[in-house]
This record gives sequence, C-alpha cells and structure tokens, in this order.
Amino acid sequence: MKNISISSIVLWILAGVSIILTIMFFAGEQIEELTTTGGVQTTWAQTDLYLWWALGVIAFGVVALLVFALKTFITMLQQDAKGALMSLGTILAFVVIVAVCYFISDAEGFSRVVNGETQTFTTTEMKVVDMWINAITFMVGATVVLIVVGGIKN
Repeated sequence: MKNISISSIVLWILAGVSIILTIMFFAGEQIEELTTTGGVQTTWAQTDLYLWWALGVIAFGVVALLVFALKTFITMLQQDAKGALMSLGTILAFVVIVAVCYFISDAEGFSRVVNGETQTFTTTEMKVVDMWINAITFMVGATVVLIVVGGIKN
C-alpha cells in the first residue's frame, strides 16, 4: 500500500467538497429578487454558500501557512539563527501582501457585481473577498515569474 500523507488527504477532501459545491452552484436554481429601484435581479441560489466556503478554505490556508511558518522558525532558531530570521521573512512578506491587497481592494465595485442591489453581503465581507482575490492573483503571478526566472537561471 502506498504511503499517503495527511496533507494529501486534506487536499483531496477540500478539492472534492469544492467540486461538489461548484456543481451545486451552477446546477442550482436562479432566484429573481426585487431591487431597491423596483427592477428584478437574477442571482444564483448558492452564492452565499459558495462564498463562505471560499472564505473558509482561504482561512484554513492562512492558518496553515502561519502555523508551518512559525514551526519552521522555531526549528531553524535552534539550528541557525540567520536562517530563522530568513524564515520569519515569509510571514512578514505574507502580511505585507495581504495588507496591500486590503487597501487596494474595492468593496463597492465588487459588491455591485456580486450583490447588485439586493445587498446580500455587507461591504466589509465584499472588501475581504476582493482582498483575497487580489492577494491570490498576485501570489499566482509571482509564482509563475519565480518559476520562469528559476528555469532560466538553471
């Protein structure tokens, strides 16, 4: 039998639930809601569940990042103080990226797209969602750039 790690199991569970929720989202019904101006807006019935799941997965990822970064810091501190400070840079870089993305996020524009005029989600919730979209986009872009630079360097 193959040696399966806990991280692989967690990854498969999160991916499976995400796929099921995505199918539920797109296969679900659409609801027509009255807007404040008297018009009708069509929204997906599972939008709130889908957004809360996404925020939960992101929160899980952030907690995992911080726990493993601190564990690495403590381990490195016992072996190499300079390496420990470098690993602390990971946490600092993450905090800076999230803070910058929070300040550049546009809750109003994003809220108009998701909420329309129904205001299902608060402005704060929309700002946090937009912040994570910006942060993930930046991190994926940085990862691609680092892969290309690493490939060229080698």
